[in-house]
Amino acid sequence: IIDTSSVCFIITANVDTLLRKYKYRGYRFGHLEAGHVVQNQYLYATENDFGIVELGGFLDFELLDFLKLDPDKDIPIIVTAIGTKKNGY
Repeated sequence: IIDTSSVCFIITANVDTLLRKYKYRGYRFGHLEAGHVVQNQYLYATENDFGIVELGGFLDFELLDFLKLDPDKDIPIIVTAIGTKKNGY
């Protein structure tokens, strides 16, 4: 799916920033905000007749390494792939 998509969005969160700003609720807020972003992506894709798929099954540390992020501070939350419907979405 990722190989044939037009664009992939990888949503991550910096846990240090979330905890500093929102205290113990930071981790929860990070996931809620990621959900809001993906919901808007689905709405946009549907409105514009794109295909979209949400990918939650990924290897966290390999993805963080690919993005050059710190695994002690950053967490990948969700990946979405968007493309034309003819690509099987």
